[in-house]
Amino acid sequence: MTYTPLASVANFEQGPEADLFKQIVSAEQTALLTRASRAVETYCSRRLAPFSKIENHRAQDIDPDELTDVGFPLDQTAMLGMSRAQSLGANELVRHVWLDEYPPMWEELWTGSITAVELRRAFGGNYDYCPADLANLQFEPETGHIRLQLGTFAPIGTTMRVTYTGGYTTVPDDLIQATILRAAMLALTELLPMVAKSGALDREQLEKDFELLAGPYVRQSV
Repeated sequence: MTYTPLASVANFEQGPEADLFKQIVSAEQTALLTRASRAVETYCSRRLAPFSKIENHRAQDIDPDELTDVGFPLDQTAMLGMSRAQSLGANELVRHVWLDEYPPMWEELWTGSITAVELRRAFGGNYDYCPADLANLQFEPETGHIRLQLGTFAPIGTTMRVTYTGGYTTVPDDLIQATILRAAMLALTELLPMVAKSGALDREQLEKDFELLAGPYVRQSV
């Protein structure tokens, strides 16, 4: 997937830093915004621009409805999965995975979908999801949560290899401005050091403004 910066050249040209940007040759402008967007993502410890990536996660947790002695009827798929698990000596099946990337806020501006899944089981072989399986997968892009269909043969120890897309297809205004400020700081440091020395722009203030705007998007440590 081609990387799309969080802010465009047009965004930069409309802001108070427009005069600074005009001093940068056009060949450097898009590259600068790409580097600034990557720097914002690094600062936030998140992917924010549209992306496609692969992650491996150990499936975990068992819902109460996974228990085989609850006494209510199961559909055919669930019955087959339970039957196979019991035949192999696996009495419990895990159902949940949480992906790393999801919107920290403004989830209505985020677009995400799962494009491929492989179950790497502790025993019983691996399994690649077909399109019909993917359609039945319960995925919540706003939280990054995946719930496997009831009865899916996923014994404890199963790893899910997930290929998925996500990111802000409409970038929030504060994130655009944070990217522009980061681009301005990069420009003052590397491309236009004489402007920085002149004091026309206060780099320290740019840093404070950037941290204020990017702060809500920073991944919180657990």
